[in-house]
Amino acid sequence: MIPVEIADADIDEIAAFMGRNFDAADCRQILKARETLDVQAAPGSGKTTLLVAKLALLGARWSHARQGICVLSHTNVARVEVETRLHLHPAGRALLSYPHFIGTIQTFAHQYLALPYLRGLGITLRSVDDARFTAAARRLVKLNSFWHARKYLERNPNRAEGILSSLTLSGADLDLTCGESLPSETTDTFKSFHNLKWRLARDGVFRFADMFAFAQRALREVPGIAEAVSSRFPVVFFDEMQDTGALQEALAEAAFGNRSTIQRFGDCNQGIFDSSDHAEAPNSFPVEDAVDLSHSRRFGPFIAAAASTLTVVRAQKIVGNTDRAEKRHAIFLFDRSCVDRVLPAFGDHVLAEFPAPLAYGFVAKAVALRKKGEGASWPRHLGDYWPDFDATQTSRSNGLNTLIGYVRRARAVLTEDGALHAAAPIIWEGVTALLHNHACELPTGESIGKKSVLRALDETVPDASARLLAAVHECCLGPPLVEANWKTIVQNLVTSLTPLISTASAADDFLIWDSEAPAVDDKPTERRNTYEHLGDGRSVAIDLNTIAGVKGETHDATLVLTSSKSKLYDVKEALGPLSGTAAARAKTTIPPQLMNLFVGITRPKSLLCLAVVADHMTEPQKTALIGNGWLIQDLRVLR
Repeated sequence: MIPVEIADADIDEIAAFMGRNFDAADCRQILKARETLDVQAAPGSGKTTLLVAKLALLGARWSHARQGICVLSHTNVARVEVETRLHLHPAGRALLSYPHFIGTIQTFAHQYLALPYLRGLGITLRSVDDARFTAAARRLVKLNSFWHARKYLERNPNRAEGILSSLTLSGADLDLTCGESLPSETTDTFKSFHNLKWRLARDGVFRFADMFAFAQRALREVPGIAEAVSSRFPVVFFDEMQDTGALQEALAEAAFGNRSTIQRFGDCNQGIFDSSDHAEAPNSFPVEDAVDLSHSRRFGPFIAAAASTLTVVRAQKIVGNTDRAEKRHAIFLFDRSCVDRVLPAFGDHVLAEFPAPLAYGFVAKAVALRKKGEGASWPRHLGDYWPDFDATQTSRSNGLNTLIGYVRRARAVLTEDGALHAAAPIIWEGVTALLHNHACELPTGESIGKKSVLRALDETVPDASARLLAAVHECCLGPPLVEANWKTIVQNLVTSLTPLISTASAADDFLIWDSEAPAVDDKPTERRNTYEHLGDGRSVAIDLNTIAGVKGETHDATLVLTSSKSKLYDVKEALGPLSGTAAARAKTTIPPQLMNLFVGITRPKSLLCLAVVADHMTEPQKTALIGNGWLIQDLRVLR
């Protein structure tokens, strides 16, 4: 049981502070609940706001100096959102430091399970990073000790990088697995790769996934570790529980069991799966008697009714916000001959539905399941609608293995977006990677992040955080990136971090100058992956992205584009449920497609549009959709 009781007066106080209304019975039930609980929340229902309000209320009355509240999420995006909102409330800020923990399940497993276990084995971590592991494996395999592995790579050059980059320890047995096929475990070649992996492990060089395996190992092999973890965190919250995989849930169950009070928040209908993580789904969320948050503040009754037809995992009748003015939600029919008219038609419709001028911060987006990929079916992805779409620009800092890579990426973003707040987080990722590479441990025991690092610096040397902030600022806006300037930039950064790490130098692999990567042009460039539509003397910017890329966002207007995979078309599969003419098909690949689609159609607060291949819609479906209030525009008649 949660050792803090929340009263109605407390709820009224936090509601007034946050400017929100928590009078609904389900909201009060969730805020007051002290036992284990699941909350099934519709899109836009205020789930995260409720969670943050509850955390702030608990933080104000938490009296345990060495026991804390643990808040777990699947992604760093969810973690950052919770932390940012908590920072606005005086009591909420207390949860951002010891004895509490807010982070991803991966980070939790690393910090509280894998790291203590590895220390017990006498292993000192030098690096936990996929790119750094690959570079180290590439160097090490050249030694004669790994002759069989090297010869195998020489005979299979096209698979060499894939093998070295994906050698992973898996499960509590620490089995060696690989993204590429390897010879039998009885062969000298497999044993050579096995020895290579464990040589790197003894040297303290790991992949991120290795830490999860060591966490599983620790829970199985170390007596009392689960009891210690659950005693340390008697209260646990999960955010975005629907994205937590079965393996992650099993680890949490082993760590906390029924010893901690666990409250889970999420929307099982918004799970995003792809070929890499679908094997882990589904988890047990939500339980049968979960609290149902069905009222959405984001969109009106029309979008709520459409979304309700696609709640394929757990049926939910979503209730829309009647204060939202309904627009004319549209479906654009097209074929190959007029696919180039889809984005302009959406742009014209947006300008017709929204008065001039568009509100400051107006957001219009066109989204699809896929950003790239081959296939015989059509349309496949975003590029089939707009040939200028650049699939490489949807990621920011993934896969970087040098600080200069982070700095170049940050400066490119600054040039593209013109906003320091968009570039600085990329530099902070580089700083975090540097600290992890040197096995930095903060004196407070907190996980490494911007706020915890700044706090730790000031606790060690007064005003030391100011020097680090200045160094980060220099990385973003400093002198041109040439080798002579780079040495000064690195020296300033390393000096600012000296209270935490003393071994870093400009000679480190992570910090060296890399002349191979092209310098960033300082001249402003056009916004990438943004279609600028002009009509009747007005304009609207329409950003293109994947559905996964916009998860958690709220738009003014959203266009969901038909995409295909394995000859299955997502929007086509949704037409039956949307029109009410048929239920979703039972084929196993259909529900994940519709779950992705559900995320897409629940992004807009005002205008929802769909782009449908004309031949995919039957006449009964068309008649029913028009009867439901959809405006259907056939772009083929404009030929």
